[in-house]
This record gives sequence, structure tokens and C-alpha cells, in this order.
Amino acid sequence: VVGSTFDIALLLNTEGEAVNAVSVSLRFPSDKLQLVSPTGGKSAIDLWVVPPRFNNVAGTVELQGVITGGTRASNVLVTSLTFRARGAGVGVLKIADESRVLLHDGAGTDALRNIGNGIYTLALPPPAGPIVVSETHPDESRWYRNTEAVFTWQPATGLGAAGYSYLFNDIPIETPDTISEGTAVTVSYRIPADGTYYFHIRELRNGSWGGTTHFSIHNDITVPAEFPITVNPSPRTTDRQPVIRFETTDAVSGI
Repeated sequence: VVGSTFDIALLLNTEGEAVNAVSVSLRFPSDKLQLVSPTGGKSAIDLWVVPPRFNNVAGTVELQGVITGGTRASNVLVTSLTFRARGAGVGVLKIADESRVLLHDGAGTDALRNIGNGIYTLALPPPAGPIVVSETHPDESRWYRNTEAVFTWQPATGLGAAGYSYLFNDIPIETPDTISEGTAVTVSYRIPADGTYYFHIRELRNGSWGGTTHFSIHNDITVPAEFPITVNPSPRTTDRQPVIRFETTDAVSGI
């Protein structure tokens, strides 16, 4: 849940071979995850060449260590990491290609063959106030191409409220002030730029302000980058099954 922390364990399976050193580079989306505690804990590493170090701006974690005498095991704890969920969506913790696992063979042979990355679903807290829907962005997990965001809600209890306070910004968790915006049950906003935004709302009932509901939208009106199309072996060929290749990227939605 956005705003909370969770622990992950980086584990090594030696698959019956003796290994005595690891070098690990991790990548994570800094807009969605923040590392708050890198620690070796009860790590099998007994000599740190580079203790776990991190950069929450770049979204990186690096470490290098030695297991004196080597080890053979299927569940070796390399390190434990504590992350805070910063934004809603999917956060991928990726083991970078430059990572290495070295055999205890006197030659430092790299034996890293298989990598398992971590994929985490980061969700907003359950609604604590009005029930919110959006006709322009109905699915909080999808990207849309709109210039406007429209939100509609109904009171959490199903009964009329004395007023509502709400705001729209790019902060995942924020509590609106105690100034009522009135009793209307819909509002629209001009979306300032591509990206992820959040609608926050709470209701006034019997003189007291209730809990806050957070609703996220993802918006991207910029088209993906232009891309060339190549034909293998060539555009003019006698091959009856040519291969057509194309590739593009999208900076905002991550395509």
C-alpha cells in the first residue's frame, strides 16, 4: 500500500556448485519505490567489498561481497532491503545484467545463469471517505489520452453530506483541508501534463471531517517515438517468410 514499507530478500541458489563471491546491481523505479533500509542482516556474505549502497534519485542499489570458504545452498540470503511504496502502479525490482556470481574455483568464473526479478503491485489505501469513480479514467491501472479528468462520487454512508473538501495533484497521499467546496458530487480538472495524478476527497458530516479517499489516474497524450521498420533479409527478397522488425519507446507510460 502506498505510504507503507515492505521487506524483500535477495536470495541465491547455487544449484549444487560452490560459489564464494557476488556482485549485484539492482534497478528500481524511483517514482514508485524508495529504499529506506539496506542491510546485510543475517547475510551469508561475511566480507563486504562494497556494502549495500543506494541512490533513491537514480533508483539503484549496488553491493559486492565474499563468502569465505564458499557455499553450496539453494536459499542463500545475500541481503534484505526495506522499500517504501511512493506511488501507485507496478514497481519492478530488476537485477541488472552486470551482476555476477563467482565460483569458488580459484579462477573467479562467473556462473550467473538465471535471474528472477521482483514485480510488486503498489496500491492506494482503501477508500476511507466517499466512493469515487471517473468517467474519463475509469481503470486506475490503465493509461488514457485525455486533456481533462472528471471525478464523481457518493458519500461513504450513502447518505447526503454537509460538504466535501478535495484536491487534485501529483502527490499520492495527501489530506484535503477543512474548507468545504460545497455539496456538488462531481468535478473536472484540466490535466496540466502527461503523468500520474491523484484526486483526494473527504466529506463533512455532523460537524466532523471523515477519512480521505485517494483515486489515481494515468494520462499520456504524447505519441510513442517514431521508429523505422526493417525487413530481413531485405525489402526486396525471394524469401517467402521475411521478418519485419520494429521497436519504439514511450517515455511516460513506459511502453
